[in-house]
Amino acid sequence: MKKYVVVAALASLWLMASPASAASQPPKNTIWEYKGDGGKTLWQVCGGQNSSCRIVASTKHYVAVLNHKSASGCAFGDFYIVARTDGNWQQRDTGTCSPNAYVQKGYINNGQYSSVDIGVNGTIVKRYPIGYWNQQKELSGKKRPRWKEKDRTKGGLQTNQQ
Repeated sequence: MKKYVVVAALASLWLMASPASAASQPPKNTIWEYKGDGGKTLWQVCGGQNSSCRIVASTKHYVAVLNHKSASGCAFGDFYIVARTDGNWQQRDTGTCSPNAYVQKGYINNGQYSSVDIGVNGTIVKRYPIGYWNQQKELSGKKRPRWKEKDRTKGGLQTNQQ
Protein backbone atom coordinates (compact mmCIF):
# COMPACT_ATOMS: atom_id res chain seq x y z
CA MET A 1 0.00 0.00 0.00
CA LYS A 2 2.86 2.37 0.85
CA LYS A 3 4.37 1.71 -2.58
CA TYR A 4 1.19 2.91 -4.29
CA VAL A 5 1.09 6.08 -2.20
CA VAL A 6 4.74 6.86 -3.00
CA VAL A 7 4.21 6.20 -6.72
CA ALA A 8 1.08 8.36 -6.76
CA ALA A 9 2.88 11.17 -4.92
CA LEU A 10 5.85 11.04 -7.31
CA ALA A 11 3.57 10.98 -10.32
CA SER A 12 1.64 14.02 -9.12
CA LEU A 13 4.90 15.90 -8.42
CA TRP A 14 6.13 15.06 -11.91
CA LEU A 15 2.90 16.31 -13.46
CA MET A 16 3.11 19.56 -11.51
CA ALA A 17 6.76 20.07 -12.48
CA SER A 18 6.23 19.36 -16.18
CA PRO A 19 5.31 22.37 -18.27
CA ALA A 20 1.57 22.57 -18.78
CA SER A 21 2.06 24.28 -22.11
CA ALA A 22 3.98 21.33 -23.60
CA ALA A 23 0.74 19.75 -24.76
CA SER A 24 -0.37 23.01 -26.35
CA GLN A 25 2.78 23.48 -28.43
CA PRO A 26 2.62 22.81 -32.17
CA PRO A 27 4.62 19.92 -33.61
CA LYS A 28 8.13 21.12 -34.49
CA ASN A 29 9.04 22.03 -38.08
CA THR A 30 5.46 21.90 -39.38
CA ILE A 31 3.01 24.38 -40.87
CA TRP A 32 1.28 24.52 -37.49
CA GLU A 33 4.15 26.70 -36.18
CA TYR A 34 3.65 29.39 -38.85
CA LYS A 35 2.21 32.71 -37.75
CA GLY A 36 -0.48 34.77 -39.44
CA ASP A 37 -0.95 38.54 -39.62
CA GLY A 38 -2.28 38.70 -36.05
CA GLY A 39 0.79 36.91 -34.66
CA LYS A 40 -1.08 33.71 -33.80
CA THR A 41 0.19 30.36 -34.97
CA LEU A 42 -1.98 28.15 -37.14
CA TRP A 43 -1.94 25.72 -34.20
CA GLN A 44 -3.54 28.36 -31.96
CA VAL A 45 -6.34 29.35 -34.36
CA CYS A 46 -7.09 25.69 -35.05
CA GLY A 47 -7.50 24.82 -31.37
CA GLY A 48 -4.23 22.99 -30.68
CA GLN A 49 -4.49 19.26 -30.04
CA ASN A 50 -8.29 19.52 -30.20
CA SER A 51 -7.90 20.79 -33.75
CA SER A 52 -10.94 21.91 -35.67
CA CYS A 53 -8.85 22.20 -38.85
CA ARG A 54 -8.12 19.82 -41.67
CA ILE A 55 -5.79 20.08 -44.63
CA VAL A 56 -7.90 20.06 -47.79
CA ALA A 57 -5.12 20.42 -50.41
CA SER A 58 -1.36 20.58 -50.50
CA THR A 59 1.44 21.38 -52.95
CA LYS A 60 5.16 21.84 -52.46
CA HIS A 61 4.74 25.55 -51.65
CA TYR A 62 1.11 25.96 -50.52
CA VAL A 63 -1.34 24.23 -48.18
CA ALA A 64 -5.09 24.90 -47.98
CA VAL A 65 -6.59 24.47 -44.51
CA LEU A 66 -10.26 24.55 -43.51
CA ASN A 67 -11.16 25.41 -39.91
CA HIS A 68 -14.63 24.08 -39.07
CA LYS A 69 -14.92 26.59 -36.20
CA SER A 70 -15.17 30.11 -37.52
CA ALA A 71 -13.80 33.05 -35.54
CA SER A 72 -16.45 35.26 -37.17
CA GLY A 73 -19.38 32.92 -36.56
CA CYS A 74 -19.65 31.76 -40.17
CA ALA A 75 -21.47 28.41 -40.38
CA PHE A 76 -19.06 27.10 -43.03
CA GLY A 77 -15.87 27.92 -41.12
CA ASP A 78 -12.66 29.79 -41.88
CA PHE A 79 -10.26 29.09 -44.73
CA TYR A 80 -6.49 29.58 -44.63
CA ILE A 81 -3.76 29.47 -47.25
CA VAL A 82 -0.37 28.50 -45.81
CA ALA A 83 2.76 29.57 -47.70
CA ARG A 84 5.37 26.96 -46.80
CA THR A 85 8.34 28.77 -48.33
CA ASP A 86 7.41 32.08 -46.67
CA GLY A 87 6.55 30.43 -43.34
CA ASN A 88 3.22 32.18 -42.81
CA TRP A 89 -0.52 31.81 -43.34
CA GLN A 90 -3.40 34.09 -44.31
CA GLN A 91 -7.11 33.81 -43.76
CA ARG A 92 -8.95 33.97 -47.09
CA ASP A 93 -12.53 34.74 -48.01
CA THR A 94 -14.69 31.67 -48.60
CA GLY A 95 -17.33 33.55 -50.54
CA THR A 96 -20.09 32.04 -48.39
CA CYS A 97 -21.26 31.37 -44.86
CA SER A 98 -23.79 28.78 -45.93
CA PRO A 99 -23.95 25.64 -43.80
CA ASN A 100 -24.43 23.77 -47.11
CA ALA A 101 -21.07 24.92 -48.49
CA TYR A 102 -18.39 22.36 -49.34
CA VAL A 103 -14.75 22.21 -50.37
CA GLN A 104 -13.57 20.09 -53.27
CA LYS A 105 -10.46 19.60 -55.34
CA GLY A 106 -10.79 21.21 -58.74
CA TYR A 107 -8.68 21.96 -61.79
CA ILE A 108 -8.07 24.98 -63.98
CA ASN A 109 -6.58 25.45 -67.44
CA ASN A 110 -7.90 22.16 -68.84
CA GLY A 111 -6.68 20.17 -65.86
CA GLN A 112 -3.14 21.56 -65.91
CA TYR A 113 -3.27 23.05 -62.40
CA SER A 114 -5.05 21.92 -59.23
CA SER A 115 -7.34 24.26 -57.34
CA VAL A 116 -9.37 24.33 -54.16
CA ASP A 117 -13.00 25.07 -54.99
CA ILE A 118 -15.61 26.24 -52.49
CA GLY A 119 -19.15 25.63 -53.63
CA VAL A 120 -22.78 25.80 -52.61
CA ASN A 121 -25.51 23.74 -54.28
CA GLY A 122 -23.32 22.78 -57.23
CA THR A 123 -22.06 26.32 -57.91
CA ILE A 124 -18.44 27.31 -57.30
CA VAL A 125 -18.41 30.54 -55.30
CA LYS A 126 -14.65 30.80 -54.74
CA ARG A 127 -11.62 29.16 -56.36
CA TYR A 128 -8.03 29.15 -55.14
CA PRO A 129 -5.57 27.97 -57.85
CA ILE A 130 -2.85 26.63 -55.54
CA GLY A 131 -1.37 24.46 -58.31
CA TYR A 132 -0.85 27.53 -60.49
CA TRP A 133 0.63 29.51 -57.59
CA ASN A 134 2.94 26.57 -56.92
CA GLN A 135 4.24 26.59 -60.52
CA GLN A 136 4.80 30.35 -60.36
CA LYS A 137 6.93 29.79 -57.27
CA GLU A 138 8.78 26.87 -58.87
CA LEU A 139 9.66 28.85 -61.99
CA SER A 140 10.59 32.19 -60.46
CA GLY A 141 13.85 33.93 -59.65
CA LYS A 142 16.97 31.82 -60.21
CA LYS A 143 14.82 28.80 -61.01
CA ARG A 144 13.35 30.47 -64.10
CA PRO A 145 14.11 28.47 -67.27
CA ARG A 146 16.56 30.10 -69.67
CA TRP A 147 17.55 29.28 -73.22
CA LYS A 148 20.60 30.32 -75.17
CA GLU A 149 19.90 33.07 -77.64
CA LYS A 150 19.85 31.81 -81.21
CA ASP A 151 22.78 32.95 -83.34
CA ARG A 152 21.02 34.79 -86.14
CA THR A 153 24.21 35.93 -87.92
CA LYS A 154 24.53 32.62 -89.75
CA GLY A 155 21.62 32.25 -92.10
CA GLY A 156 20.32 29.26 -94.00
CA LEU A 157 21.17 25.60 -93.63
CA GLN A 158 24.58 24.85 -92.21
CA THR A 159 26.50 21.64 -92.73
CA ASN A 160 29.89 20.37 -91.64
CA GLN A 161 31.16 20.44 -95.25
CA GLN A 162 33.52 23.17 -96.45
